[in-house]
Amino acid sequence: MERAASIERILPDRFDADKARELAEAWMDRRAELYWGRKRGLWESDWRIDLQLRGAEHIHEGLTAGRGVVIWFASFCDSSLVMRALAEADVPLGHLSMGAHGVPSGTRFGRATIGRIHRRGEDRYLRERVVIPNRKDPSYVKKLRRLLAANHAVSIRGDLMADSRNSAPCLGTRVRIAAGAPRIALQAEAPLLPTFVRRVAPFRYCVEVEEPIQATAASRQDFVAFAVEEFGRRLDRRLLADAGDWDGWWGLDDLVVEPEVNSRADR
Repeated sequence: MERAASIERILPDRFDADKARELAEAWMDRRAELYWGRKRGLWESDWRIDLQLRGAEHIHEGLTAGRGVVIWFASFCDSSLVMRALAEADVPLGHLSMGAHGVPSGTRFGRATIGRIHRRGEDRYLRERVVIPNRKDPSYVKKLRRLLAANHAVSIRGDLMADSRNSAPCLGTRVRIAAGAPRIALQAEAPLLPTFVRRVAPFRYCVEVEEPIQATAASRQDFVAFAVEEFGRRLDRRLLADAGDWDGWWGLDDLVVEPEVNSRADR
């Protein structure tokens, strides 16, 4: 299996041939269930699953302070499960996504049709979707600040960002981690909450919101660098427990960087 061979080649210290093949098979099995869920999510009746939310107290504590919260989620299972769990808990949520989110190709047709259909299953759970039109347009930052100022939660992906300049120790090597979430959280003085999804059993999922990564008295640059490293540590811990749930195995070649790459953010 090509995916298993890739995992073994890139992470030889973590996975031998048998473990890599077992992981790849588990990942494919779980993806099939989630693909079905995406399709069912387009229907008005939605996808019938048992979905739990743990750590909601961290969200409510943050919203009590009135500055919103930043949900810094990793790509376990499916991001729509995070959105759904928060919507069912009556948490007002804005979500940051790329313009090509859900589009298998960057074509205009893909954006206008496939991407729109893919996002429709998510948008029912959102108060607002904030789209990054391109990297040179910073207007999305103002929209995120507005949502946080209105005491909303804002969800931002932390992993699977192949173009990120930042990385953290994970999987026995270094994995790229996007630093946008800690920057936004620090500027808004909002709690930064790492969030993961776990497949408990077939058609049973749990969204787990962890304790916030606390801002320190250090500089902005130091806090962002610390947050990226901490997210990497928490991601690594989750991968040890629920490796088959992570969607990063598909693009592992682009996510892993050489150990000597400097991980300090904002450089």
